[in-house]
Amino acid sequence: MSLTDIIVNEHHIAVGSFIAVNMLFYALKAAVYPFQKHREELKREGINVDYTLLRNITLLPTPFDLIYFLSYKAASYFEKTAGSITKDNSEI
Repeated sequence: MSLTDIIVNEHHIAVGSFIAVNMLFYALKAAVYPFQKHREELKREGINVDYTLLRNITLLPTPFDLIYFLSYKAASYFEKTAGSITKDNSEI
């Protein structure tokens, strides 16, 4: 097995694991959402739902959200630095 095969296999495992973790996050949020939405109806039926826990679960950022946020911050940083470089040097 060559080094390229090992790298490709490890990459597939990493990407698959990343997607699986994201699916678990979204499944957790989807399972909690009906309880959060119908909390008042559940209270009338005598079922007490801890709203803070539900709210915190639905507000959890998924790894996709974190990557999007970090790439947005990096892009805005590079846009600012590239703009300052071109303003300082008129030849570029």
